[in-house]
Amino acid sequence: MPELPEIERLAAQLRRAVVGRDVARVLGRRRGMLNVAPDEASARLGGPLREVRRRGKEAVLSGERADAWLHLGLGGEVRAATAGDAERAAGALVFADGTALVVDKVFMGHLHVLPPAESQQRWESYGRDPLDPSFDVAALAGALRARPRAALKAALTDQSAIAGIGNLYADEILLCAGLHPLRRVATLGDADLRRLHEAMQAVLREAVAAGGEAGYVGVDGQPGSYRARIHRQPACGRCGTPTVELRLSGRVTTVCPLCQPAPGEARDA
Repeated sequence: MPELPEIERLAAQLRRAVVGRDVARVLGRRRGMLNVAPDEASARLGGPLREVRRRGKEAVLSGERADAWLHLGLGGEVRAATAGDAERAAGALVFADGTALVVDKVFMGHLHVLPPAESQQRWESYGRDPLDPSFDVAALAGALRARPRAALKAALTDQSAIAGIGNLYADEILLCAGLHPLRRVATLGDADLRRLHEAMQAVLREAVAAGGEAGYVGVDGQPGSYRARIHRQPACGRCGTPTVELRLSGRVTTVCPLCQPAPGEARDA
């Protein structure tokens, strides 16, 4: 599922591709793609798009009277197309000039068109953005310590605490920080938090620069080039030790038993 780095790239590409263009129709063939009927979505979003932003793992395309919240779910891709292609896609924005932006190959994703009040409520439901300049070590500590009994990975992937980090990059960040995903938030010392913040910044910025992970395809048809060092890898990318897979909240978590001390062995350093 695309996470912060992939959607950061998507938002930048959409900014260049669609800002200032007039939306004529909003389409949604896949069940659940739209939150309202296509005619209603078209009436809400119709007219010029003013800006594109990223919020967590979603791209937000803003018109004059509504915002379209785009979530790619599992495997979703966005590409430029014709109006004819749009009729066959899972979801699409059709522009006044007859071209379209289509969303396809998507599972569990959506294109929700929300009026201003609902859009603002959704925006505020997310937690802090880890790439915001104000997101320092103190901000990280505040976001995590709201859930002191939570496992560290569960807290990192809680979108109401920190927006944009999912399964893949949580694994990558925790390896970089040398922290075990099952550590309880309350056990983190100041040095742990500093190390975690540095790892978060390093991993996310590297992945953004790489255009996301290799399975993500951008609007330009090019895949990202970030290569995971731990997530679903047979051996640790730092030390070469065979990895261990755990189940946390129903998802696979990959751990290096050498680089990431188990909770009973963890120590602040």
